[in-house]
Amino acid sequence: MRLSSFRFFALLAAALVLAFGAGLWASQQKTTGVSPGAPPKWEYRVVTEPAPASGSVLTAAGADGWELVAVISQDQYSGNVRQTNVYYYFKRARWMY
Repeated sequence: MRLSSFRFFALLAAALVLAFGAGLWASQQKTTGVSPGAPPKWEYRVVTEPAPASGSVLTAAGADGWELVAVISQDQYSGNVRQTNVYYYFKRARWMY
């Protein structure tokens, strides 16, 4: 009789742990919209500025949660006039914002 009561309480404890875990999973999925452990989906943004570039682009993008991943500088010529453009490539996780 003692063994069967132990099994009953062990099964009850396991059921409670599973129910609690499922509740936590469901509440996390509701608040973030993403299932736990799922990789984030990324969104990308490219900002073009004539050189010399100011730091205001970087500051504003960082304040909005964007992460700078690349910078490319490109020269363009029109006759004897050279214009340099700077391309900033940003990314951020879509579910964060």
